[in-house]
Amino acid sequence: MRIEIQVDPNCKEPKLLILTNQVTNEIRELVRRLSVDVPQILIGFDLSFTGTIGVRMSDGTTSYASRRYVSKIKQRLEM
Repeated sequence: MRIEIQVDPNCKEPKLLILTNQVTNEIRELVRRLSVDVPQILIGFDLSFTGTIGVRMSDGTTSYASRRYVSKIKQRLEM
C-alpha cells in the first residue's frame, strides 16, 4: 500500500481519499480504525428524488446515489 500526504496551506479541512480496485480486509481495517475518532458526518437521507437518494453531510454537502445502493451504504456506515 502506498501512502501519499499533500500539505496545502489553503486546505480548510483534511480529506482522506482511498483509491483501490477492490475493498480488501486491509482497507476495511484502515477505514474502521480511522472512523473510531471521527465526528459524526452523516445527517440523514433525502428520499425526495425519484430513483435517487440524497445523503446530507454535516458540512452542508449533499451526495446522490441510486436507491439500489441504500442498503450497501447503510451497511458500510453500520446503520
